[in-house]
Amino acid sequence: MDVIEDLIEKRKDVLKQLEAIDTVLKIYGFEGSDYKFNSDLSSSSVGSSKVFPSKATKEKQVLWIFENKLTKACKLRDVQDTYNELVGNDKVSIDNTARKLKKESKLLFVRYNEKNVLSFWGHPSWIMGSDFKKEHKPDLDLLPDINFSEVMIGNDND
Repeated sequence: MDVIEDLIEKRKDVLKQLEAIDTVLKIYGFEGSDYKFNSDLSSSSVGSSKVFPSKATKEKQVLWIFENKLTKACKLRDVQDTYNELVGNDKVSIDNTARKLKKESKLLFVRYNEKNVLSFWGHPSWIMGSDFKKEHKPDLDLLPDINFSEVMIGNDND
C-alpha cells in the first residue's frame, strides 16, 4: 500500500510542477494548446487537508502553509513565523526548503523595483503576468511605488 501512496504523491508533485510550468508559459505569453494537461488535484491533495501535516516532510509542510494558511504574498520571515507556530518549534529554518521549492517551481517570489529586499513569496497559482493577482498581492503598506516587478521561479537567482 505504501508504494501506491508514494506513486499518488509523486503524481501530485508532477502535476503541481506542470501547473507551475503552465504559469510561467503564460507569463511569457505562450497560449498554445498542445501543452495543456488534465490535472485533478482536488482529490486528496495536500492542499485539500485542513489539518497541518505534522509528520510530512518540511517541503510538504511549507507548501501546505501556502495552500491553506496564507492568502497573500508575504516575506519569508512571515512564512517562518507561521511554520514555527504550527510545529511549535522556532529552531528549524525553512529558508533552504523555500529555495528548494522555488527551484522546483512549486513556490516563487516576486521582486519589486529590482531589489531583493522587496521580494515577496507566493504560490505559482497566485501569479498573473509579472506580478501577483490583486487578491494575492502583499499588503500595499509593505510596498513602495512599484516601477518594476519580476517573477522569480525555477532556477532564477534567489
